[in-house]
Amino acid sequence: MANITYQVNQTINDWSVIGHYMKLVEEEPTIDRKIATTNIMKDLELVKQL
Repeated sequence: MANITYQVNQTINDWSVIGHYMKLVEEEPTIDRKIATTNIMKDLELVKQL
């Protein structure tokens, strides 16, 4: 049961990251994948520090 809960939570986290990526690209249409990925990595590092 715990494994299923983990998988569901991980799926939600994965979609959150994808949603964040899409939001970055939508907010700045001129942004390319490399810059968006770099921004996401920076944001994830900040979240890990909380």
